[in-house]
Amino acid sequence: MKTLYLLRHAKSCWKDTHLTDHQRPLNKRGKRQIQWLGESPFVAALENVRLFCSDAVRAHETLQGVMQHAQIHAGVVVDPKLYTFAPLELVHWLKARPESSDLLIVGHNPALMGLIDYLAPDQIESFPTATWIELRLNISRWSQLTPFCADVARYVTPVMLNHDAFLRKLEGSKQSDNSLEQWLTMLERYRQPAMLGQDPEFLHQFRIYARKLKGALSLHQMLENAEAQNQLVAREHLKRLIALSNPVRDLDVFDDYLEGCKSHLGSEFSGGLLSLQSMVADERQGHYRILNHFLDSQDYEHGHQVLAACLTNMNAPIKVGGELRQHHLREVVVRRHKKLKKRLGQLNCDCDDAAFHHVRIQLKNLINSQDLGNTLKPMTMKKLVQLKKQLGGLQDACVQQQHLLQYAVAAPGDDALLHVVEVLLHNIRRQKEQLKARICNA
Repeated sequence: MKTLYLLRHAKSCWKDTHLTDHQRPLNKRGKRQIQWLGESPFVAALENVRLFCSDAVRAHETLQGVMQHAQIHAGVVVDPKLYTFAPLELVHWLKARPESSDLLIVGHNPALMGLIDYLAPDQIESFPTATWIELRLNISRWSQLTPFCADVARYVTPVMLNHDAFLRKLEGSKQSDNSLEQWLTMLERYRQPAMLGQDPEFLHQFRIYARKLKGALSLHQMLENAEAQNQLVAREHLKRLIALSNPVRDLDVFDDYLEGCKSHLGSEFSGGLLSLQSMVADERQGHYRILNHFLDSQDYEHGHQVLAACLTNMNAPIKVGGELRQHHLREVVVRRHKKLKKRLGQLNCDCDDAAFHHVRIQLKNLINSQDLGNTLKPMTMKKLVQLKKQLGGLQDACVQQQHLLQYAVAAPGDDALLHVVEVLLHNIRRQKEQLKARICNA
């Protein structure tokens, strides 16, 4: 079994018309692409493989930039034969490799795409710039290379590593957010970037679409006063997805909070903060492994297929507002809004955290039904969104408080950590008091 890593050069500059194709350097976008790629944990594989690169300037700058951002120090073989656009030339080059080790090739299209079509046909549709592909080949020597001998084990494009770039790419094809078909499409589009974990915003958006779909299924069951078996399976699938991703998202938010604390806490707390961040990173990694195991499993595939079939039976892709009885939906929204206002009126600053959490759940259910029905006035929705933000901040503070107490118990002899935990707990308690007061006065 061999592994072949393929990397297409990043975006290059065409401005200088005096340069040959061979001489063109990377442009600003290309330099951003290699930074995102270099910061990805999977490129650590470069430390254990032979590195081969086209002698084109843009190819060499791509590999050197990735290695610099990844802090990898390894020898690179620059081979003019890899400056080719012919797939069969790459096939012949690979077959002639005497090395027993795995390889990386940094090269060009259409040669790279053609090579994949030769080794693993119909497994990917395109090979954009700065894309990283890992192939698993069922051979023991490179001379044994044949068609259909490989499978794509990893496929990473730059837009899967940066959410802002992902959104820019999506703008041209984005449909209405208010259809079940679009929600399901977005859930699947966010799945692989969420698994990579490079930009936490991917997981956040992945969870949003999972909750939207779960809310739609629950509301459909309420309106129809019945629930088919496939709808029950689909809801349990989404509940499991959300439950497994909850701790990862909580720890991402906590890590951002700790990073922000560095700017306003004195240098005497730096050691304790670093210890806390290390503990957060270790715990997050463990939860991420569990989440990714599920997202990459047959259980997930089965649940997703059931979900898709279930939505089809609910007459997707027509607008949700059209497929559900609008007058009943409006009644649900109004009823939930009244219940929320009543519960808010019963809150006071002395209520425990659980009481505020129940209000948050009610608010989320209301917003889910509002997404489907668009019943409430814009000003009302603006206030509800602000309330949701405050309740979310309170929930984050509660979770962070629990983590701090947990870490303090786990490291009883670490004076620096215990000192910063004490300060942060004090700050979080004060933050919770302020948030509760704002919520009660909303």
